[in-house]
Amino acid sequence: MKARYLEAFMDMTLRFAQTSEAKRLKVAACLIKNGNPICFGTNGTPPGWPSNVCEDEDGNTLPEVLHAEVQCLNKLRKISETSIGATLLVTHSPCIRCCREIVDAGIVKVFYRYEYRTTEGLEYLKANGVDVEQLL
Repeated sequence: MKARYLEAFMDMTLRFAQTSEAKRLKVAACLIKNGNPICFGTNGTPPGWPSNVCEDEDGNTLPEVLHAEVQCLNKLRKISETSIGATLLVTHSPCIRCCREIVDAGIVKVFYRYEYRTTEGLEYLKANGVDVEQLL
């Protein structure tokens, strides 16, 4: 994929993150296959959840909140495309839980803009053959 397209897709992902209902950290993910975006997801409550509140009164993420990567993969299940061989762009490097989902989904490359608080997810991706790159 040409660098200018990759950067444009990351710009779209960053803009899409702003649609998240989260107050503390707005995160988005975009799945790219054959050079085309096929699915977006943002961190937030599941569809149909009684509220869109993502944090408790102390600012901690509520347990029902789904991460952007999981939301993206959940949306993918509703269309006829597959994640096998796809590239995932995320605004923030994925956590270890999301990385297990990424590997299981057959995603081969992950680009992220900002580092999350830990790197164990990135290490897990690399150890499982997923190419990882930070896009600055």
